[in-house]
Amino acid sequence: AVSSDSLFAAISSGYRCSPIMFGFLPPSTTPKPETLLRNLPINYIQFDPKFLDDLAGNQEKQDALNEANRIGQSYNVKTVATGIEDANSLAILWSIGVNYIRGYFLQEPSPTISYDFKQP
Repeated sequence: AVSSDSLFAAISSGYRCSPIMFGFLPPSTTPKPETLLRNLPINYIQFDPKFLDDLAGNQEKQDALNEANRIGQSYNVKTVATGIEDANSLAILWSIGVNYIRGYFLQEPSPTISYDFKQP
């Protein structure tokens, strides 16, 4: 385990924190996201994939994700959604404005890149 003293020593030496994962931890166990974003040099927020489960069928999750994304981006932090496996979730993330989206819906893991970079 890394002590908080070691973490702050690394940060004060110029290391950047990325990503910070926000999701389903009980509020009493984690600081408010605004506190972390205000006090740590964070580049990216990665949303916990469990937080994104059943996104299309759960308006409460969509609202919470929209607010988390808004807060992160208000601190000039890029947001990342992982584990996306359906078009409905992809459309919601796109409309919310998440910066980066990863998941099997876009491309399954492969030892090679199977994208035609010559396409416009």
